[in-house]
Amino acid sequence: MYTSKNDLIGYDDKIDVFFILGNYKNLDKTPDFKISAKILEDSSEQNTTINYFKLTNISANKFEEKLYSANLIFNFDDNSTKPLKDTKYKIKFNITDIEEEVGTINVNYKSNNN
Repeated sequence: MYTSKNDLIGYDDKIDVFFILGNYKNLDKTPDFKISAKILEDSSEQNTTINYFKLTNISANKFEEKLYSANLIFNFDDNSTKPLKDTKYKIKFNITDIEEEVGTINVNYKSNNN
């Protein structure tokens, strides 16, 4: 798994995520990616009550079907659920049908005053 960056600047920012699913045979459809996130604070991980992230624009590479790209964006409904600035997250990606981890990244949220 590869990412274009590790910082989200503001609520409208996105991170390009690339998955290489070489070990997963028999994927006859676009995988259903599951995201779980934890807050990283003082060298420890804390579970979050709200998953602030989702993947959009998931697509397979037209030349290599085991390569997938997507955008990681914030996912929240109103002001009361927005993440706090300068928060660090550990985000784990799984494929729902397989239940195996396909990657983990650390993401830093930095406010752009929004």
